[in-house]
Amino acid sequence: KEDLFADPCLRTWLPYINAGTPFSGGLDLLFRPVMLLTLLFFPVHIAINYEMILYFFLMGVFMYFYMRELQVSPLSAFLAALFLMLNGEMVSLLNAGHVNKIGAIAFAPLVFWAFERALRHKTLTAFLLAGAALSFQFWQGHIQISFYTCIAVGLYYLMRVGMLYWEERALKPISKLTVSALIMIIVFFLLSAVDFLPLLSFARVS
Repeated sequence: KEDLFADPCLRTWLPYINAGTPFSGGLDLLFRPVMLLTLLFFPVHIAINYEMILYFFLMGVFMYFYMRELQVSPLSAFLAALFLMLNGEMVSLLNAGHVNKIGAIAFAPLVFWAFERALRHKTLTAFLLAGAALSFQFWQGHIQISFYTCIAVGLYYLMRVGMLYWEERALKPISKLTVSALIMIIVFFLLSAVDFLPLLSFARVS
C-alpha cells in the first residue's frame, strides 16, 4: 500500500490525475508575472484572454527593440514586429489556447535583443541581463520553445564569434566573450533552477 509520507515520489507527484501531476504546480505563478497580474484583476475564465493579448503586445514590443538593436529603420522594425504578432502560426496558437507556448515565444525576441546587446557592448552587466532574459522565457512553462531558443542562441553566438575572428584575426576578444557567455549560462541555470530542478524530479516518476 502506498504511503504518502514514506514514498518520496508521492510527496511531490500525484500519479492518479491526468497521468501524473505535481502537488505544488500552482506555485509557479510567482515566476510568471504576466499570468499573475491578469489573475489578480480578472476572473480566471477572462484572465486567460487578457494574458494572451498581453503576450502578443509584449512580443511586438520586444521584436521592435530587437530590430532597432540591429539598426533597422523604425518602419522596418515596426513591420517586423507586426508580422511576428500576426503570422499564421501565432494566430493558430491563439485560437487553440496554447498560453504557455505563446508566452515562451513572446519572450524569444527579448532574449535575442538582450544577447545582441551583450555582444555589441561586451559588458558583464549586459550578459547578466541576457541570462535573466533566458530564465524569464524558461519560467513560461514551455520547455520545447526554451530548448529551441537555447540552440538558436548558441548558433547565434558561434556566427558572431566567427565574424569577430574574421575581422580582428585574434583570439583574445573571443576569449573574453566566451567567459562572459559562460557566466550568462550560469546565471540562466541558477535563475531557472526553480523550474528546472522540479522538472528533472518529475521526469523520473512521470
